[in-house]
Amino acid sequence: MIKQLENKLSSREVAEMMEMEHSKLLRKIDGINKDFNQAKIGFVKYWVESSYKDAKGEERKEYQITKRGCEFLAHKTTGTKGNLFTDKYMDKFAAMEKVIENPNELINQLSEQISSMYEYIASTNSRLQELEKIVYKKQKQSIANRKHYLKINEPLEVRLNRITIDMINQIIANSIVDGILRRTEEGIVVDKDVLFFEASKFNIKKHDIKKKLESLNKIIYKQVRINGKNMWCIVVNK
Repeated sequence: MIKQLENKLSSREVAEMMEMEHSKLLRKIDGINKDFNQAKIGFVKYWVESSYKDAKGEERKEYQITKRGCEFLAHKTTGTKGNLFTDKYMDKFAAMEKVIENPNELINQLSEQISSMYEYIASTNSRLQELEKIVYKKQKQSIANRKHYLKINEPLEVRLNRITIDMINQIIANSIVDGILRRTEEGIVVDKDVLFFEASKFNIKKHDIKKKLESLNKIIYKQVRINGKNMWCIVVNK
């Protein structure tokens, strides 16, 4: 936009309109400048030496060419190319002059572009926030799953050490109340499922409570004949 307001075109753009390599246009302008200098004629009314950065970030020479400079180059270019170049540069400068004559139109265009840019940024931020929520939720779930996995796969010794004597006494007492099947010389026979259910109230797995009670000689896990059928039961030692 600044270049438009200055009413100049880059020699790179002019070279493209003239269907000429930029390096060749630079040599042509340098040759014209040499003639102007010898004749002590100023060339700033035609073009001003400038520079730009190429794709590698290196400074490169160019000229900022005025409308009068384009007209001069057009006169130096004959035939079809000269005619096409004249048409192209006249359209360019007409568009620039229109902008200068109607600055409000330019301001409105810039305002619309800025407004669209802010809307895009707001929309992008909203999408990013949604993505952050999704990622956070997945990370949280992944951590929870990891913790659950580690808890499930704790060493047996660690799990058994977590079972206290108070827990054991309460589990056995409740099992005898709700699951007693009979009394024998060995001890009190209780329904194994009742005992396992009481243990589950303390988040203790079946295997773990059985191992813990056996290690303390609190129970015997054996088959007992109940109502004419052999059943696996828990015998609480006397």
